[in-house]
Amino acid sequence: MADIQMISTENPEGCLVGAASTSLVGFYGITTPVKQCAVIADATSTTTVISAFNTLNAYLKTLGIVASA
Repeated sequence: MADIQMISTENPEGCLVGAASTSLVGFYGITTPVKQCAVIADATSTTTVISAFNTLNAYLKTLGIVASA
């Protein structure tokens, strides 16, 4: 594990990744980092819950947090 690099400021308030909504971020070796996801509307029915979940799932795949196949 000697190759691991910690991202930390040792600040009790935490550490920020991506300073602005237009900052590009990616995880797990993703080749094209992306900016912050657009607003996902609040779910008010079963249909909108499914739609919101699918939108969130697609974005997590784009970030590389969820595998895409």
